[in-house]
Amino acid sequence: MSTHHLVFDIHTYWHAGSGRGRDAVLDAEVIRDSDGLPYLPGKTIKGLLKKAMMTSLLARGESTALVHELLGSDVPGTADAANGDEQTSKLEEGRFSTSPGCLWIGSATLPPTWAQWLRTAPDRTNAQDVLAALFRTVASTAIDGEGVAREHTLRVSEVTVPMTLRAQITNTAPTDRWPADRWLPLVRNALPHLRSLGVRRRRGYGRVTVTLEAPPKEVR
Repeated sequence: MSTHHLVFDIHTYWHAGSGRGRDAVLDAEVIRDSDGLPYLPGKTIKGLLKKAMMTSLLARGESTALVHELLGSDVPGTADAANGDEQTSKLEEGRFSTSPGCLWIGSATLPPTWAQWLRTAPDRTNAQDVLAALFRTVASTAIDGEGVAREHTLRVSEVTVPMTLRAQITNTAPTDRWPADRWLPLVRNALPHLRSLGVRRRRGYGRVTVTLEAPPKEVR
């Protein structure tokens, strides 16, 4: 079993949604951990990496069959779903009919020192101010053909400021089946195709550069 790190250098505001709003003002809140810090769920990363790996292999004219072995199979029917409601239904129906891949991916987080400081900071007010500075709120509305805002389309979302996150990626398969010199190039070649994450990517949100980093060597 071998472990590396995926490093996410996020260059713009980004939004990894919690699926919830807040109060009567905020329509979409970002996902936070138990310390209130933003993070990118491992499940989300796996989906992004799967799509990037598919693109990478197709661009080189290679078979994409290995993607499911590494990152797991897709839920049947979701690719053909007509809308979000249908896709959610397909996900619920097919969640037990998938097979896991041999790559385990953890959530991408800020360095552990952030959580340690938030838990032990003597000045709680200052700590909460620093935490709040990691987030912004942005408002948007739909515009009609005459350049006028449409009624009832105002949406206020929470976003996270640019930052660097790290996630573990571990090969759980036997090394004779998936040696490092076989799976690591597949991941590394896919990363240039992973250029954005989260929602509102077409509006410039979530621009990211992802790199693969080997664990530090032990000093003896």
